[in-house]
Amino acid sequence: MKRRVALSLAVGLLAVSSASIDRARGGSRAHTVAAHARLPLSFEANQGQTDPRVRFLARGIGHTVFLTPQEVVVSTSPTVLRMSFVAANPQARVAGLEPLPGKANYFIGRDRTRWHAHVPMFAQVRYHDVYPGIDLTFSGDQRHLDFAFVVNPGADPNRIVIGGQSRGGILSVAYAGQHPEQVKGVINFVGGWLGYGCKTVSTVNQEIFKRGAHYPSDTIWLYGDWDFFYPLFHSRENFTAFQAAGGKGVFHEFAPPPGLGGHGIVARPDLWTSVLDDYLKRRGLANDER
Repeated sequence: MKRRVALSLAVGLLAVSSASIDRARGGSRAHTVAAHARLPLSFEANQGQTDPRVRFLARGIGHTVFLTPQEVVVSTSPTVLRMSFVAANPQARVAGLEPLPGKANYFIGRDRTRWHAHVPMFAQVRYHDVYPGIDLTFSGDQRHLDFAFVVNPGADPNRIVIGGQSRGGILSVAYAGQHPEQVKGVINFVGGWLGYGCKTVSTVNQEIFKRGAHYPSDTIWLYGDWDFFYPLFHSRENFTAFQAAGGKGVFHEFAPPPGLGGHGIVARPDLWTSVLDDYLKRRGLANDER
């Protein structure tokens, strides 16, 4: 029997002001918007309409989802959320499931070479054997992206590591604290929710990180100097609050090369590969197992 480990990520928000106006008008528009938000996501096969690294994309309310072989990118302008498949199979087959009756069409400008017609759409995307014997599926509605690990008979579910950058990092920590039995390790790249310029930045960021304090094992926090969103002293304060709430982990900081801010250190694996490898080995995921 297959086993599913399901997760859900809220990626779209409805404006409170618009909802208030709609209620004053009798609520008809609010009802329509709410009904639209419940519609399932449609995953388009990439046939040239976006970056070639993308296999499938989906457009929801206020966000776009890009599925690549190595990561999931959710763009909620101006924020970009990334979720990487840590220590996963780089050759995992990515396929669309549950074909939808509609098609997507792109007729951009007068250059017919940039037109893309009859692009197939699917209700679900599946990564086959992203870990040995473990598949990963994506689906959702207009406000939520749902993903689930499908554990096939005989597979070891204790190889699932969750990690992310920026908002993806803080969400990874928080999720692990709420569902500690589902993940083997947690990787937080320059995580935070509100940028340092916000008045409530410390309160909000620390409260979200504290939700991860119930995770019983070590987490790893990777941060860079000269981070415009989360200065190192602020991130250290978040880590201290996390530890004070009972969280376990190690905080690493790196000096990015000239021209690269600390928020972008995920693009320089030469900075953090050795400490991440050590962490994965401690969690029972040595290099030769990837």
